[in-house]
Amino acid sequence: MSAFPGGSYQPLDQDRGNTDPADNSVEAPDLGSEQRRVESSTPTWMDLDEGQSKILKDDYVHWFTTDGNRVLRAAGHSIAGRKGNELGADAAVKCYEQWPDPHKRERFKGSPQYCYRVVRNLFLDQIKTSYNRNEIHAGLPGHPSLEEGSTGTVWDKANGDRADPDWEVRFAVNSLSEEKSELIFLVYWLRMSRVKAAETMGITRRQADRIHESAMGELRALLE
Repeated sequence: MSAFPGGSYQPLDQDRGNTDPADNSVEAPDLGSEQRRVESSTPTWMDLDEGQSKILKDDYVHWFTTDGNRVLRAAGHSIAGRKGNELGADAAVKCYEQWPDPHKRERFKGSPQYCYRVVRNLFLDQIKTSYNRNEIHAGLPGHPSLEEGSTGTVWDKANGDRADPDWEVRFAVNSLSEEKSELIFLVYWLRMSRVKAAETMGITRRQADRIHESAMGELRALLE
């Protein structure tokens, strides 16, 4: 992507061994409200000097070219079909904007599930914006409608040569709960084993099997 600077990958020493303070909240000292506010502020590109900025830009390019682009495009396709490439590109920009935040950066790198959520939320934001402009009147299946009686017509079957043969599958998958749709995305769009998908989602294999069985039952009912 020409919008992002290129460069060689350099490991980020400051990320090694980094843990979320929330994980150790029991042992954390009782900070004053002002100190907590400062420490909880989200780093941005404006907070970095030239050297730090170059390292993080190189790090982003490495992630995007080795794995990020594939995951974001797959997530976009699972939600929006033929428009998924554009959606994935927009999500890549969102990831780039948040890259200076070490917590979000590590989530992008380590969790396709988290990237999927970024794409899904971006799509919902776009739908809401279009609705506010009176361009369309639909929400993402499985989410509250933006207009009473709306049924997610953004996935309505197209006519003629532009018809999308997968629209019913996408509609059905996105009608599932977020947990179920994420598991289906990991298994069928990213081709993960259920063991790997369970690890990615932070659940047990048995839980993944139950979620998968329930999701497939719902999909069969929706697609019959």
